[in-house]
Amino acid sequence: MIDREITHKKVSFEEQCEAYKKAGLPDDFAIAYAGIEGLVAAGKEAAIVDAPADAKYVGKHTLEQYFKENRDIWIK
Repeated sequence: MIDREITHKKVSFEEQCEAYKKAGLPDDFAIAYAGIEGLVAAGKEAAIVDAPADAKYVGKHTLEQYFKENRDIWIK
């Protein structure tokens, strides 16, 4: 227990855009990030993750295969 009340304020799309702009992001990025957060809040991310396997695009290579095939990119 933390012995204090925790409150939550729902932030509008416009308020989130302004917060990103104040943090130094260009307008286009602020709009895009706030939009993505809105989609996640609406459950769109979960719908994609929970979709049946035949409704998803699955690549031919795993991330591990990509790293192994492109090892020289990651080594200095």
